[in-house]
Amino acid sequence: MPLKRLMTMSDEDKEDYLIRDFYYLSPDFIVNHVDLSDLGYDDENEDSYEIAEDLTDRINGGDLKQYREGFIEYIKAYLDSNYTEQPPFLAMEYIKDIHNGWLIHFSDNADSISDSGFVFGTDEFNNLSYSGCRTGNKFGQGYNFAYDVNDFEKYYQSSRSSAPKYGKGAVLFRASGIKVWHYGDEEYQVIFNGKTVNSVVYIRYNDADSDYDWCIKNNRTRRIIVQDDNLAKLVKWYINNEAQYQTPVKGKKNQRVVFDRNRERTYKDKARFDTNYR
Repeated sequence: MPLKRLMTMSDEDKEDYLIRDFYYLSPDFIVNHVDLSDLGYDDENEDSYEIAEDLTDRINGGDLKQYREGFIEYIKAYLDSNYTEQPPFLAMEYIKDIHNGWLIHFSDNADSISDSGFVFGTDEFNNLSYSGCRTGNKFGQGYNFAYDVNDFEKYYQSSRSSAPKYGKGAVLFRASGIKVWHYGDEEYQVIFNGKTVNSVVYIRYNDADSDYDWCIKNNRTRRIIVQDDNLAKLVKWYINNEAQYQTPVKGKKNQRVVFDRNRERTYKDKARFDTNYR
């Protein structure tokens, strides 16, 4: 099922999804919330597990509709305590589609992403809502999160400093996906599939060769192309000048970006740098 379809299902379809995907909670719900004697079972002489299995099939099949709402609420209560398992429609609200739009992703591994693309992600929707809470290399290429460049400045910084809150560097790139409002993080985010990523450029934070917070370097010469303390301003400049200053490296996954040496410029003077954003 496409992610957008999952996010925009009707309320009834979302309930069916919960019952289907979290069926394994049915026995616990039945044992603790259903009066078996009212349903004709002799709970003293019959195997409780067999009763639970039978009732699970009947609830999931719609036979015992009076327990459907209670079971759904039981699932939601479980997911409130186990929020990393929440399906996307409980954790986020669909906003709009993104078609090959400019996105920015923050990571401690921004340099390797610029070389190899997004090799980690998840294709399991119930692992998606809070994928950042999980550790280890558990996922292959699939869905990841990024910010829309049009509003990332409101959300990317730590509340305690000007540093990015999700990593030590960033990658700017084009990709397709859906924009959502994440209830837990209280911010707009874009969910994209790593297979749609192209035109990746590595944006360095606190680079030793730069006097500013952020910079982009020529990937061959390592000379600074552009630098500034204001990341949004740097991103805007790059997007406006991409066609003039970039050449993709052949054979690199997801088209890592380098710059044409003949057109390379370095902006060390703040005033001169600012004039080139317009």
